[in-house]
Amino acid sequence: MSVTGIILSGGKSSRFRQDKGLFRLMGKSLAERAAETLRPLCSHILVSTGNPAYQALGFQTVSDLVPACGPMMGIYSCLKQSHHMHHLVLSVDTPLVGTAFLAYLLSCSSDAQIVAAGFANEHYEPLIGYYHRDVIPAMEKQFSKGNYKLPDLFRHVAFREVRPGNEQFPFHPDMFRNINSEEDIAAVIELLRKA
Repeated sequence: MSVTGIILSGGKSSRFRQDKGLFRLMGKSLAERAAETLRPLCSHILVSTGNPAYQALGFQTVSDLVPACGPMMGIYSCLKQSHHMHHLVLSVDTPLVGTAFLAYLLSCSSDAQIVAAGFANEHYEPLIGYYHRDVIPAMEKQFSKGNYKLPDLFRHVAFREVRPGNEQFPFHPDMFRNINSEEDIAAVIELLRKA
């Protein structure tokens, strides 16, 4: 199976006050960390961003086809650019997500177009998941209605939800913790040192 990795780094980072993907955590940028997590599973990596600074790090970047429409547009734009059918999506600000978890998502994809972790009350982690290129028409249908919400997309495709406790995947309660503040940075560094 040929897989393209998609690093989502196109957010405004308004709370963080700088481009998160370029922020260096323990000697590596968050984008480089995400790429290292994806590389064992992916033969090609795309970074969803309009910032040309990522190209200096050797990344192939993809700008949103329609700006300011959120992460689903970032995923869609990368799917349109990709030459593969299978994709692993990883948000750049979640450095505690490991390759083993992404491999598990991939292993659950045989009968699904999207695979993502789900929790109570229809809360999902849609920015960390498996996406098949065949979801493009469903995305375009949502866009035509002005709907850019990923959880709404899940209702219109072959979606598989994996749940902690119900699924035997490598899971840590802090795995999906993202970086939005200096407090988050300190907490993530402590968890990485314990890993």
